[in-house]
Amino acid sequence: MTSDENDVVQNLNEEVDEEYLRKIGRKGEELIYKYLTDLYHNNENVSIEWLNKTSETGLPYDIKINFIDKPEKPHQIKVKTTLKHIDDYQFSISIQEVEEILKNPTTYYIYRVNLNNRSLTIIEDIKLNLSDKQQLELKMNVLTTNDLDSRK
Repeated sequence: MTSDENDVVQNLNEEVDEEYLRKIGRKGEELIYKYLTDLYHNNENVSIEWLNKTSETGLPYDIKINFIDKPEKPHQIKVKTTLKHIDDYQFSISIQEVEEILKNPTTYYIYRVNLNNRSLTIIEDIKLNLSDKQQLELKMNVLTTNDLDSRK
């Protein structure tokens, strides 16, 4: 485990704050970026872009895979990271992410990274899987005023 991973794990017993969540998310993105660059390192016709490498862009995806020699659309990857011992595979998704999924149903992927058990789940064909309820089910949480106040 690197020192960065130790820093994240050590915070498990502290109150969760936005900076802590950003640190977890950033670690997941970094691991996926390294994984993809290792995976495609012998293919000079593929480029991997970590869009949030220097700072958060606010885009509905974190990493883009460009295929230089093919007419294939770039793959957009949203990384969702957790530290849960038992992952229930529930995570928040923004309206911008939903819109991107609908615009690019075959090239938008969610990579679920669990830093605790070092696992990766790749979710593809999201629109189809939601339509057929094969692998995914979309749920919504209604937040009360108290929920919103506790987030401040």
